[in-house]
Amino acid sequence: MENTTQITVADLGALQAIVDLAAQRGAFRGAELAQIGAVYDKLTIFLNAVTAQAAAEAEGDTESNESTGAPVDSTQGG
Repeated sequence: MENTTQITVADLGALQAIVDLAAQRGAFRGAELAQIGAVYDKLTIFLNAVTAQAAAEAEGDTESNESTGAPVDSTQGG
């Protein structure tokens, strides 16, 4: 049975896309836009930080493998 209590970075990215789509379709009232925009901005900052951290870790792994001569596993998801 799948654990449905976890939220992944992919889930947060999907939420970001949902907010974009809803905004394009005019789903929000003007008075709601400031709050929605603030949460959207925080979500964007978080996702950018996570992406940057993952890229830095992947770069560090690549550099580490190159210096030790260890093979790089290109099958790892990210």
